Amino acid sequence: MSDNLHIVESSRSLREDSEASRITREKLQQPIPVDLRANQLANVIEYLRNVTGANFVVQWRSLEAAGITKETPITMQLNNVAAERSLRLILDEAGGELVKLGYTIDEGVIVIATNEFLSAKTEIRTYDIRDLLPPINALADNCAKDVPREERIIAVMDLIRNSVARDSWLPVGLTGFMEELNGILIISTTTDNHHAIAQLLQQLRRHSPPSPSANATSGEASKNNLQEWAGDERLTLAIVFTDIVDSTALFDEIKDEAMIKVQETHYARGRKLIGEFHGRESTTLGDGFLAVFRTADLALDFAMALHGNSGHPRVRIRAGIHIGPVTIKENEVSGRTVIVTARVAKATQNAEIWLSEQAKRDIDELGAEKHKHLQWEKHEGKKMKGISGLVTLWSLVV
Repeated sequence: MSDNLHIVESSRSLREDSEASRITREKLQQPIPVDLRANQLANVIEYLRNVTGANFVVQWRSLEAAGITKETPITMQLNNVAAERSLRLILDEAGGELVKLGYTIDEGVIVIATNEFLSAKTEIRTYDIRDLLPPINALADNCAKDVPREERIIAVMDLIRNSVARDSWLPVGLTGFMEELNGILIISTTTDNHHAIAQLLQQLRRHSPPSPSANATSGEASKNNLQEWAGDERLTLAIVFTDIVDSTALFDEIKDEAMIKVQETHYARGRKLIGEFHGRESTTLGDGFLAVFRTADLALDFAMALHGNSGHPRVRIRAGIHIGPVTIKENEVSGRTVIVTARVAKATQNAEIWLSEQAKRDIDELGAEKHKHLQWEKHEGKKMKGISGLVTLWSLVV
């Protein structure tokens, strides 16, 4: 393999973008004014550096080898266009019809070069897509019959090839390759292409209908086979803790028998929602749930849906969300991430939804359109039992 090939042994996703790269991507989403009249390319890059506050590095040797110099003139007028889009248009203008220029973000630094130079710097990452596939043993399932597992794998791979750097994949592109093994995609491509693939898979998960078993009204599917669903004993998941607000007072008011029926209605609603958002229930905790999801945005969607309709008009819920590495054994999830999530839930003051800084960052990075209108309150300098130092939490304004 090429010396420029880097291997990432464990599954990676958007949450693993470095903090510096995340900040840089945010800077590139801000609109900037562009009024260029035969300005030299080197000066245009310097302007972008100043107006965005981001760090730029140009691999001038790769550009000059392709006939593009620091003096290459750029003429362009744009108004209220994101810096990222402006940068791509400027690079297209500089490269003309013969040379394709691009960029990647490496630890927060925007590196500009020819696409040929960038495509030589690839790394291998793995993507677990088993949650997007029908289970192997679901042969009697009508859905599985309609869309066989092998065909769905091919469909996901074709979607990636047609949506991300279409001309880069083998055998035509000679740089990117993709193979599947037991529901795991093994992909070699550039860092930016990996970022785009992760975004695409997140969108696919949000819009994919849950499997028939996940929709079971009994809620059993949300509890069973947690480790099979997870695919590994050690992985990164989003966790949600929920709890009924003022449950003791409600018990005292309506008494035990009535409260049991209220809880059963609430549990049925919660388990239905866990299945709808492709999650799994680890356990019930007194009056609430400990549920796991593959992404923070799915965890948030579940919490908001249960908060909006708990299954019973007398039940109001609070929820805490965190994301991080967990251990799964015998259908139970454990680890420091579970402890932190519990502390986030305890920080809530009423029927609220609170998130850790990590979970909020993931949701911002995913950038789902339906979440852009949400309003948040930032809580800095919070002290949580068993957690060293002060932390920042976020509460959803509902």
